[in-house]
Amino acid sequence: MKTYNKSAKLILKGLFAVIFFTSVVFSSLAQEYHTIRVNGTIVLVERNVELERGTIFDEKDSLVFKTYNSLATVVHPAKGRFILRPDNVDLAYAKASYTPAMSNIKSRTILSEELAHEYENIDLSKAKASFTPAITNISSKSSTLMTLSDLQNHFHGSYAIIDEIKLHINPEKFPMTQEKFFFIRYEFDSEPIFKKLAFMDDTLVIDKKELLSIDGKPVTDASIITEMEVWYMERDNNNNITYIGTFEPVFPDEEQLYEEISIIVEVFQDKSRDEILAEILSYINEFYGKPNRNSMEVWLSNRAVF
Repeated sequence: MKTYNKSAKLILKGLFAVIFFTSVVFSSLAQEYHTIRVNGTIVLVERNVELERGTIFDEKDSLVFKTYNSLATVVHPAKGRFILRPDNVDLAYAKASYTPAMSNIKSRTILSEELAHEYENIDLSKAKASFTPAITNISSKSSTLMTLSDLQNHFHGSYAIIDEIKLHINPEKFPMTQEKFFFIRYEFDSEPIFKKLAFMDDTLVIDKKELLSIDGKPVTDASIITEMEVWYMERDNNNNITYIGTFEPVFPDEEQLYEEISIIVEVFQDKSRDEILAEILSYINEFYGKPNRNSMEVWLSNRAVF
């Protein structure tokens, strides 16, 4: 009997030790932030390493901003997504602030670059980190563009073009035939380029390769194309053309984007597919431009992301 009791006590002690160890590990993991993207230079003080895509760190880790416009996007499995940036204009006393990831992050970054020269010699060694949840405010639903106003709102601002985009267009307002079609105009090397857009029934197709092909040759540096105009042509109506809108095309590096999205998927693996997709769409909107749900689902499927 005494032997049995002694064995039982040993088993219980071992069980409690396992539970305690598991709790400590879980608690440690729960504090970890995964880095998706970094602009500028941010240093982890204790390790003396620069923050980069894939870096995992703790909320208590000290961070140093080396440049005024430094920022990073990080993600936490329980708390969500954040943007890490200094929280004070006087960077000598700034704390690192994790601010909401809004869709106008590009404008805020440009502003930082314009002001950066005023802060070139400021000591950022006192920077610390605080956290504010990101906002996932991009609808993951796709719908038909019904009116001219819908099209104008769609083709506006920063617009992410990844592989191929398919858009459902109201066939009564904007029928697409050989005589009626949409086209895009942009300038390259000071020359106007016109691209007739393909279509299938009521679906408009924007093909990245075709869009960035001039005289059969691919454009090697699409970043120099800052604007694209969308028009609707009616050849059977005295060649009447309707101006739709102007957008800023963004062509993400697909390999880099894949790595960034893979981090989001891994960290949020316990969320539903729709929740993960919403996070991905929101992230793309924040750092690249307006995404298209259907196109992204195809791209993610082809890449076997999920």
